[in-house]
Amino acid sequence: MGKKKSETKLPNEVVETANRIWLAGLGALSTAEAEGTKAFKKLVAKGKDLEGGGLDRVRDQMDKARDVAESAWDGLASSLDDRVADVLHRLGVPTREEIQKLTDRVEALTAVVDRLKTPAAKTASTATKAPARKASAPKARKTAAKKPTAAAKATAAKATAAKATAANTKLTDA
Repeated sequence: MGKKKSETKLPNEVVETANRIWLAGLGALSTAEAEGTKAFKKLVAKGKDLEGGGLDRVRDQMDKARDVAESAWDGLASSLDDRVADVLHRLGVPTREEIQKLTDRVEALTAVVDRLKTPAAKTASTATKAPARKASAPKARKTAAKKPTAAAKATAAKATAAKATAANTKLTDA
């Protein structure tokens, strides 16, 4: 008979334990429902608070990202400019400053050449003018005008070349 009592006792304990587990689950569900609604309402309230400030934070992050991107782009552009300038220099392409220096030199040389031309032109024009005749002077015999000899032409050319060389030397020294 001892066996029957322990056999019936075991199933009753299992049934009771299962019933308690069932009741604990129902209690947890009821508590979760009540607390879940409260928790949901709290989460909605926090979301509303963050929504206004969240947009400001997002804008701040976007501004920071834009600043970082612009800084990176400026650095990249500067590096690219330097590399292009280096390649152009290796190819022998003059820089803006070098072109400006050459332009200034050409203008200075042009001014010197113009100054050299002006006195020579005045000298040549006065030398070719015939002296004014006096009305009362008797007519002179016509004689053949002397043409400059080759030696005279060479001497004049050497003098002009010497003046140009002297002017060029002055510009080079300056």
